[in-house]
Amino acid sequence: RMLNALQPGTHVPIHRHTATGETVILLRGHVTELFYNEKGVECGRHELNPAKGVYGVQVPAGMWHTLVVHEPSVIIEMKDGAYVPITMDDIWQYE
Repeated sequence: RMLNALQPGTHVPIHRHTATGETVILLRGHVTELFYNEKGVECGRHELNPAKGVYGVQVPAGMWHTLVVHEPSVIIEMKDGAYVPITMDDIWQYE
């Protein structure tokens, strides 16, 4: 479990977690979680925004994802099991 405090303009590379899904809960602010397919094409967009009553999203294991920070925000990320660092194979390599 990890708390992340994020500012607008924060860059989170597109990445995946192959061994576990990830639950993202917004505690404060406004972010959009973006999902991508294996070709790097956006295939899902989940706006976490208290004004709309949306506070969380489940990222399936193996799903490429990142987020856009719209205002100062705090999220908690929860994954199954012990911490496993991602490898370079799990960070999208831009061409």
